[in-house]
Amino acid sequence: MIPLSLYLCETLVSLRLYFVALPSFESLSLPNLKVMHMEENLYADDEVLLKLISSCTVLESLTVVRNVDETVKVLRVRSKTLNSLKLVLDSSKSWYNDDSDDWEVLVDAPRLNYLSLEDDQSASFVISNVASSAKVEIDVSFNVNDIWDMDESIEKFSAVGKMLDGLSIARDMTISGTTLKIISHYMSFELVPCFPNMIRLQTKLYTTDMLPNFLESFPNLQSLVLKLEGVRYSDTMWFSFVPKCLQTSLEYVEMTRPNCGAGIQMIRKLVKYLLENSLVLKKFTLRLECDGKEQESNVVKELMGFRRCSSSCVINVVRLEDD
Repeated sequence: MIPLSLYLCETLVSLRLYFVALPSFESLSLPNLKVMHMEENLYADDEVLLKLISSCTVLESLTVVRNVDETVKVLRVRSKTLNSLKLVLDSSKSWYNDDSDDWEVLVDAPRLNYLSLEDDQSASFVISNVASSAKVEIDVSFNVNDIWDMDESIEKFSAVGKMLDGLSIARDMTISGTTLKIISHYMSFELVPCFPNMIRLQTKLYTTDMLPNFLESFPNLQSLVLKLEGVRYSDTMWFSFVPKCLQTSLEYVEMTRPNCGAGIQMIRKLVKYLLENSLVLKKFTLRLECDGKEQESNVVKELMGFRRCSSSCVINVVRLEDD
């Protein structure tokens, strides 16, 4: 149990608490606290953590790691000074499995420049404020157990839409493969909001069908980083549509394929599509796990044979084992 005197430490600048119990408090004075790391702690109630965060008037960096044994199901982060926030909730580390949709995350931090969300339990993420230059890393599943068999729940899709709306002002975004699967389901019913400030996007791709329509929401994208893993083959003629960013702003593309053999036909289609339709592309990097120099040579030869819409585009093939 942390003593109440901790809440009145006016000289404290950095605080890291792991696996401790925090009691309720009536008064708080942490006027110089800039860095706070809270990991798997027990709170007297939801309000303790909320008040602790809100009362730190110069807080700049916050990390909160939770598990499903904690009392805080609805995590609220409100701060006018915060510029870095990392929130983690991993239900796999707990013996208790809470399949309810009671877990939520609400963030209101207008100066936030970095946001990381790793959460397989919360069903809702409401991001009210982030800075227009923010970098965000998103790995959330909205408490969905089976992504491919995700039901067409209005509540689930509403939660996806709210999260995307809240992040649409960001400048740099990394999306996990799990989250992108859910977004691809969402796109069957709703349009992804526009991300006008986004210049860099990184994600893991399992299916290519949704990529052009998804990229249409990033009209000023300059850099695209894709990791292709277990990509499903499709005969859908998705490559007949060209998003705006390919025509006006996309300058750098990097693709990583762990296995050069499986699904190589789909990879060829995707590479050909990007090279033939990116008007201002400067560099295209393909990272492959090739079986040897001969296979690598064949891949390079085929790439060089593709028509390039941008005459200044440089193609670079890298073997993963040489990376």
